[in-house]
Amino acid sequence: MEKSKTDPSLLSERARQNRSMAKDASFFKYVLGNIRSAALYGHWLRVLAYFRRLRLVAIILRIAGILLTVLQTGALVLLTTVIFLIALPIFVSLMLGILLTALLESRKTNRVLSKLLCGKRIYILFAAEDPTPFFIANAKDLALRPNAAVLIVSPFLLSSKGIFRRRFYCTARREVENIYTLRRYYFFNLRKKVLGDKETAYFY
Repeated sequence: MEKSKTDPSLLSERARQNRSMAKDASFFKYVLGNIRSAALYGHWLRVLAYFRRLRLVAIILRIAGILLTVLQTGALVLLTTVIFLIALPIFVSLMLGILLTALLESRKTNRVLSKLLCGKRIYILFAAEDPTPFFIANAKDLALRPNAAVLIVSPFLLSSKGIFRRRFYCTARREVENIYTLRRYYFFNLRKKVLGDKETAYFY
């Protein structure tokens, strides 16, 4: 059975991961930590559970069986290899391009946010892939406090989805007054270069 987004165990695990992220020194250390803690394996299990719930596994297996029958083993291996050799370089190049652009853009973003956050109390929130109405209301309420700014760390590497806007961004994006959304890989740079001497409060 799929867990609800408000399931206490799921919320506790998400909070634990966010706390761990906030303590990591860099984005790459955070990624390695996720791999070592089998976070990716946990995601894979949730994906499998989702497909089982929708009864798609049996359909996929039947389709795979038909394909295996139609295609010779050698042709299937060749097709898989060609797809892999084409898709992998494209994906790696895309990610490296985004990270390089983020690295170059981070200095400019740091300067801008350093001025905008000067003298403010900063609240750092970690968004889920599908933020609840409570999360959004909480972010808006915090942003209305005197001399406050809210930084929301996005769970997405590429998606432009935010709590208010959908325009693509590389490092950070202004959502509404005093609310900004950050990429996870940029969060570490901002914390080190800008937030070190500022008053911050974390909400996991």
